[in-house]
Amino acid sequence: MFFPCACYNTEKNRTIRGIFPLTTIQRSAIHPTPYIDVHHHHARERAGTIGICSLSADQPISRQHLPLYCSVGIHPWDAAESTLSEALARMEGVCSDPHCIAIGEVGLDRLRGPALAEQERVLRAQLDLAQVQDLPVILHDVRSTSDLLRIRKDYPRQQWILHGFRGTPELAEQCLGKGFHISLGPGLLKSAQRGASLGAVIPPDRLFLESDDSDRDIREMYDAVASWTGMQVSALLAQIEDNFHKVFGVQS
Repeated sequence: MFFPCACYNTEKNRTIRGIFPLTTIQRSAIHPTPYIDVHHHHARERAGTIGICSLSADQPISRQHLPLYCSVGIHPWDAAESTLSEALARMEGVCSDPHCIAIGEVGLDRLRGPALAEQERVLRAQLDLAQVQDLPVILHDVRSTSDLLRIRKDYPRQQWILHGFRGTPELAEQCLGKGFHISLGPGLLKSAQRGASLGAVIPPDRLFLESDDSDRDIREMYDAVASWTGMQVSALLAQIEDNFHKVFGVQS
């Protein structure tokens, strides 16, 4: 899902792609090991969490009020080639700011949006920008995994995060085999069996968790995944924080 996000950064001295390191006091004020929410559309971060707020490039974005961490992209529902150049120009402006640590939410959707061919052209333009900016990509995928796997051949070294994954373990393994990271979201809270089956095949160092556009606390996802995998929540926190640092270039 995709909605505009109006987040405001009030602590610009935190870690932003290695430029503003966290002090011990600042880290303790957040959480000894913060809850990482890799993809959301919320107006405010919850206490004790660090998240990546997804911004829409199909509308003006104020660089004076960027979130602490954000991604920017043209969602496949809005993938109109007629406005692509204008949207890409917005993205380039935001990408030049150290608060922007990813391209996204971008991708393909066979159930909604313009024709798939048009969606793919818009997606590829954004993947090219991610290549130039050396940024990871947060992907939306609705019944389009085979298409993304085909496109992946042209971008083999990019860091791709498949957000809100609810597919089969077999599909997850295909994506993992091509170097994807996988983010699990609240849609899985309704199906502990599917969550457990995915938890069994996703290596911890390829895993992220998210709240997306829901009102669910990201802590619920950590508790659920800990129960599905048998990991301690503290170990899951430490692992996903490490993944966050490695994939998004954020140092603390």
